[in-house]
Amino acid sequence: MNNFAKKHAAGIIGWILVAAIIIVAVLTVTPADTDPPALGQDDIEDTTDSTPLPENPDEGSNDEIKVTYDPVLPKPAVASEEYLYTQSLCGVGNIKLKEVLPTSNKIYIVAETDCVIGDISGNKPTVGIALCDSLGNVEKTFSLPASAETKYLSSALTAEGIVVVTTAKKGSYVYVNVVDYELTTIKTGLISSSDKVSVYPAGENFVIFAETAEECLIYKYDGKNFTFRSLPSSEVVDVFDYGEYYKIFYNTADGYSYCELNKNTLDIKKSLSVSKATLIDIIPMMENNSQVFLCLEQEDSVYLKKYSSDFNASTAVRKNIGNVEILGQGYDGAILYLAVRGSINGIITVDVSLTTSFMASDTAFLEGNISDYVFYDGKFRMLISDGEKLALVTLSENTSDARYFNLSSSVNRLAAYSNGTMSLITESSFHHFSAVGIIGLNP
Repeated sequence: MNNFAKKHAAGIIGWILVAAIIIVAVLTVTPADTDPPALGQDDIEDTTDSTPLPENPDEGSNDEIKVTYDPVLPKPAVASEEYLYTQSLCGVGNIKLKEVLPTSNKIYIVAETDCVIGDISGNKPTVGIALCDSLGNVEKTFSLPASAETKYLSSALTAEGIVVVTTAKKGSYVYVNVVDYELTTIKTGLISSSDKVSVYPAGENFVIFAETAEECLIYKYDGKNFTFRSLPSSEVVDVFDYGEYYKIFYNTADGYSYCELNKNTLDIKKSLSVSKATLIDIIPMMENNSQVFLCLEQEDSVYLKKYSSDFNASTAVRKNIGNVEILGQGYDGAILYLAVRGSINGIITVDVSLTTSFMASDTAFLEGNISDYVFYDGKFRMLISDGEKLALVTLSENTSDARYFNLSSSVNRLAAYSNGTMSLITESSFHHFSAVGIIGLNP
């Protein structure tokens, strides 16, 4: 970061002085136009080609993403020659990227913040939401009100609004916050403390699963109140809405199971232990006008298993995929796409009859940590990091393209929009400042 410090010394000193003035005077001021840390890197290399990710990518480019800090919203994105736009959510303190919730043309960025001054801020450590459009403009931000320091647990987009689950750092309750999509109003309810909480949209409402070592509590929200019931200790994989009931799939210590849960009473209509394997994912499909389920299972290797709607084990069909790691999966309504690495590297396609085909890719692209991916048009866009640089890799039919970024952050997300563009969202920090950076990309 030495080059960064040299380039931005004046800006950094200016920020420190502004912060000092505010603390002394207890006044709210707008920092002057300076250059606070712009995504946490001092240079970015950007190439698009069909070559593998080398051990030491060319360091020749010194293009710098320029952002400005302006706490007045809406906050326009910055024009860029290299990218569609650049944007940042800055603050004096710490802003930690927790989740990106995309719609077809917007994204909601959920972050933890302890900033008193910044785009997402509060009078104590809390969780906030930023609404950005597909052009990178920050339309609005909203910090969840709280009487105590809170931290993030889970979030989802639902018919009721944006559900953000938080917990007090010193407390025995979990807060379920429902924020409207315009970021103007909030409703908050309490549920019991839990080790892990997940939110699933379910028709007009949503359900919450609070997992502990002893049990899994299922909470149903009716617009005003929560009702709940208990399942044995389990890890929920997916939930499907079937009119009068939910079909819930979950892993247990002995394999995976599913149950049918009455929406109104939360009574279990049906419960069935399906397999001794671990369930990775489940995809509902149609075959000859009948509902079937394609289960992606992990046992001694990875298997695909097709069940009828009643999960009759005697009629199930199973196919071995091999000793691979599933990096991502996508479904286009007819074909299931699996991005894999291990004994084979690339994309496996599967139809409802379990007929598979394999599209090989260069193994060099699949090394490193996969921090996020999106799937559309039969292609995977993956963020792969080696700890120092980040590659945006596109996997498609027998081709692999990469675009490189000098980003050392391990917290990186992708969002894809209906117009075919994407956003790369990352976090960084420098001295007393931090930022969530947003880069607009063509696919």
